[in-house]
Parts: sequence; structure tokens; C-alpha cells
Amino acid sequence: AMAQHTPYHLIFIDHQMPHMNGIEMLHALRSDKSSANNATTCIALTAKTGTGIKESYLQQGFADYVAKPVEGA
Repeated sequence: AMAQHTPYHLIFIDHQMPHMNGIEMLHALRSDKSSANNATTCIALTAKTGTGIKESYLQQGFADYVAKPVEGA
């Protein structure tokens, strides 16, 4: 709901969420032309790794992905 009304410069979307997965959320965000973030850059957060993962997220409309866990420096 926040992504519909509050404009952001960048959105990180977790692939595994309880009610709607990240891909479904991205598609809902992109299909809502009245959304404040219809064209905002979105990055997938995922525990998935391996061959073809980046390409699959790019095909879904994400700008890139970040593998979890994310560790700070």
C-alpha cells in the first residue's frame, strides 16, 4: 500500500513475502498506472542463487537482484 502512494527513488522487494510474492508485487505495481512508483527502479531480494537467476528476475521486470543474506561491511 505504501508503494502506491509514497514516491521512492528505489524499492527493494523480497521475493518471498507472506501474502504476495515479490514478482506479484512488482507486476501489480507496474500495472497500476496511478501508482506513485509505477516506473521506480525495483531490485529483487532473494535467497535463490545459481545459473539463470539474474536473467529470470530481469525478464520479470526487476532492474537487478541481491542475494540474501546481505552482509554489511
